[in-house]
Amino acid sequence: MANTVRNPSTNERTLIEAINAIRHIEAASSVHADAAELVVTAANATDLASAIVLAQNLSDVYNAHRVDLLAHAAADSTNTVATAKTAIVSQSTAITFANELKAAYNAHRSQSGVHHADDSGHATSSSDASGALSLYTLLNELKTDINAHMAASLAGASLRAIGF
Repeated sequence: MANTVRNPSTNERTLIEAINAIRHIEAASSVHADAAELVVTAANATDLASAIVLAQNLSDVYNAHRVDLLAHAAADSTNTVATAKTAIVSQSTAITFANELKAAYNAHRSQSGVHHADDSGHATSSSDASGALSLYTLLNELKTDINAHMAASLAGASLRAIGF
C-alpha cells in the first residue's frame, strides 16, 4: 500500500516518480509493484441484501484495481465488467455481475503487459452463479481471490503524491 506524500514540490515529485519506477523494475518476478490501497471489506454474502452489498463493493475495488498504475505495469482496459455498480440491485443483476466479474478477473490475472508477472494463483474456480446459493458462493470466493491477488506484491510501499 502506497505511502501518501501531500503537496510535494517539483523536486519531491521527481524523486517519487524515480522511487516508483525502481519499484516497477524490482517487481519483475512479482505480480504487482505495490499492494492495493483498497480491499474488499463487505461481509460475506449470506442473503440477498449482503450479496448486493458485497457485489457493489467488489465492483468498486476491482474497477479501481485494474487501472492502478502503482501496482501495474500498465492499466488493464481490456477486462472490464459491463454491469455497473448502480445496476446491482436484485438477485438477477447480482448474478449477471458476479459471472461477468469472474470472467474479467480471471482474464485480468494474466492480461498481457498489465502485471509484472502473471498471477498463477488466486483464480476463481467456483461455478458461474445461477441462483441464490451459487451467487453467495461465487461472490465470497471472488472476495477472497481478489483480495489475495491485490496483496501479491513487492515488499515495502510505493509513494503516492497528492495535492499538487
